[in-house]
Amino acid sequence: MVARVSARPALLPLLLIALGCRPAPTLAPAPTVVPAVAAVASTPQEARVSARTIVLVRHAEKQSEERDPALSTIGQARARCLAEVLADVGVTHLFNTEFRRTHETLAPLAERVHLTPKQLPAAATTEWLAALRGLSPGALAVVAGHSNSIPGLVAALDAGEVTIEHGDYDWMLVVSLPDRGSPTLLRLHYCVDAEPAR
Repeated sequence: MVARVSARPALLPLLLIALGCRPAPTLAPAPTVVPAVAAVASTPQEARVSARTIVLVRHAEKQSEERDPALSTIGQARARCLAEVLADVGVTHLFNTEFRRTHETLAPLAERVHLTPKQLPAAATTEWLAALRGLSPGALAVVAGHSNSIPGLVAALDAGEVTIEHGDYDWMLVVSLPDRGSPTLLRLHYCVDAEPAR
């Protein structure tokens, strides 16, 4: 059973670690968990409210290598696990691409938080950036994308460089976009129990 949490977006990275989301192996300097805006905000409340938090995940495991497959049984389990992890953290926006696997990855979470995901074309980086940078202060968005689109979004948000290998489905990248200061990136692995034994 996966525990659920209720928290403000600025505390999300710490709570995800507490839930068992594992920090990724150190491939780069350790990420800063506290949003950069905290250093210039007048109060901790201002820091929490002014940052926008974006949780980016690759779609869950798919049935085949066809162009638009559904999720596999393991992928469906990962999607349900994602919903359990994020259901009570205050998600305000959901985004997916035009492909079925991203819709199905967010479907259990969308049902839990009573939100309809906004669909954007996977290759439309300009549209994605406008949508994510245009989030209101304090917003918490969850994005389901692809191994070839998520790294580009993270880089375009000035949050760093990431690589998602073809067989990697358990990455959760948490980007904090402060009103002032630099974005921060936390790299986690989530719902590892959904994966087949290797």
